[in-house]
Amino acid sequence: MFTLRLSPSRALSSVLAAGGVLVLAACGEDPLIVVGRVDVAVSSDTTLVVDFPNATRLERGPSSSSGRAAGECTVTADSFSVSVSSSETSTGLRSLRVSSDEASVDIGGVVYTALAGTGCFIDTRVSDPGYGTITFDLDCALSDGEGHTVSAVGDLAFEGCR
Repeated sequence: MFTLRLSPSRALSSVLAAGGVLVLAACGEDPLIVVGRVDVAVSSDTTLVVDFPNATRLERGPSSSSGRAAGECTVTADSFSVSVSSSETSTGLRSLRVSSDEASVDIGGVVYTALAGTGCFIDTRVSDPGYGTITFDLDCALSDGEGHTVSAVGDLAFEGCR
């Protein structure tokens, strides 16, 4: 089952920026770091969680090849796009994708999506393309196109976006 752990933090972007510089100097590469939490309510008694209570380095790419969480992130002056994923063979939450325009989750191979503004609130709190950072809030009702819905609520902060 795909579970990413993260605790929301309002003052995190400056901590991530400083931590990212230290990691860059130590590792000689550009890490992708995430912190935050998104709860995906599948039913009244089932919630899947993307949870990073501490700043966590993601493997770069669309899916994990090492068993760790993977991710991708881009941020420009006008938009952003992020993803966090686990193994494509997971039976639980495989991925969470959020952009300026839409959000989606893949749960066991079933993709639920929503466009921003249509039952989907995506609010950018911090965006700095120069530093490769994005922090956003998410509150969306997502549909699989066949009448089944889930909700995704939380916030995430990324550093190391390209």
